[in-house]
Amino acid sequence: MNARMEEIMNAIEHNKLTADDPFRFHCTQCGKCCINREDILLTPLDLFRIANELKLSLKEFIDQYCELYIGPDSHFPIIRLKPRGSIKRCPLLKNRRCSVHKAKPAMCAMFPIGRVIAFPEDGTSSNAPVIEYFYPKLPINYTHNLV
Repeated sequence: MNARMEEIMNAIEHNKLTADDPFRFHCTQCGKCCINREDILLTPLDLFRIANELKLSLKEFIDQYCELYIGPDSHFPIIRLKPRGSIKRCPLLKNRRCSVHKAKPAMCAMFPIGRVIAFPEDGTSSNAPVIEYFYPKLPINYTHNLV
């Protein structure tokens, strides 16, 4: 497992959020959360809203900004924003700002909170999967955004 995956797994295990946990965050639109991102998955609503914001057809938007693949475990089609350059920046980042801020993907709107579907450890189907929320340990350059 690579270092980034270990960091995420550790955050999921040790930094879970519940509905009763206080958590506030203020986005300053600094663009730092849009770098080193290979994980921005898009929902059908994200696709529709962003394509409309950019005045593109869905096909044009997907062809220009996205990658499509089949999930290795879920076997569902997955669409993600295709990172650009050696710093793997979001392709919607322009002049260090989100070019679709009003229509940004749900995953970005939730930043810095992460979401994961947890499956039963024993592999049985008797327990339904659970959606869990967590907050990762933020790099020092994000801490000024925490309220």
